[in-house]
Amino acid sequence: MPVVGFSLEKISIEKQNPITGQVKVKNNVSVKSVEEKELSLGNTNKQGLKFNFEFSIDYDPKVGNMSLKGHLLYIEDEKKVKDILKNWKKDKKIANEIMVELINTILLRCTVKTLTFAQEVNLPPHLPLPRVNQKTDTSNYIG
Repeated sequence: MPVVGFSLEKISIEKQNPITGQVKVKNNVSVKSVEEKELSLGNTNKQGLKFNFEFSIDYDPKVGNMSLKGHLLYIEDEKKVKDILKNWKKDKKIANEIMVELINTILLRCTVKTLTFAQEVNLPPHLPLPRVNQKTDTSNYIG
């Protein structure tokens, strides 16, 4: 079943030092907690889960960092909800097929927002952006 909701609750952006030389960027996504949640869809209520997450970006050397905290709402049948919750409480683990969907949703939504935030505080983009290069003229080449 799908992710049906996404919400940010806390956004933190800090530029610490001027940028000098090569900058490395580390991204991290983590699920902090899982809660059972009854979700209303139209006239019906459906069993679901609330996944609390944190998306963070750290620059090395320490020129800045960004952190976004929020949650995803996920709908699933009641038995599966209980199984996911049981596994989380036992091992703090989520099944791979669900985790892939969660992480991809978080990355998609947060990456776009943090690109804009980085630009606002003059931090370098945390992923390579497309660039246009001038093509050298080779039409006069005889070889």
